[in-house]
Amino acid sequence: MCDLHPTVGIENLIDQCLLNVEGNKLMMHQLIQEMGKEIVRKESPKEPGRRSRLWRHKDSFDNIQLLKLNYVQLTGNYKDFPRRLIWLCWHGFPLESVPCDISLENLVVLDLRHSKLKQFWEGTK
Repeated sequence: MCDLHPTVGIENLIDQCLLNVEGNKLMMHQLIQEMGKEIVRKESPKEPGRRSRLWRHKDSFDNIQLLKLNYVQLTGNYKDFPRRLIWLCWHGFPLESVPCDISLENLVVLDLRHSKLKQFWEGTK
């Protein structure tokens, strides 16, 4: 059995000024964040999609084929929404129609349960 004590570990990191608590949020020092990102970048320097985590918008959205969102409300336009999606599950989709600038050409499965959708899109597509 593993004998980990996360509270003690977190307290030690706070004492060393590597973590701090702001309200109900646990914040990490920027140098620790950068070190973690560099470790993950080294997992696959040339192919971001093969890394265990992605931080840059471009790296994460370019190759996404499956996307699940639950009660997420996005702001702005959808022109940069993933174009290679084949499966989109967006429970609680907040709009009354699908934006005309969202790319659905490759979509095979669309699950918009519990959404506010009244019509699929406005105008012609």
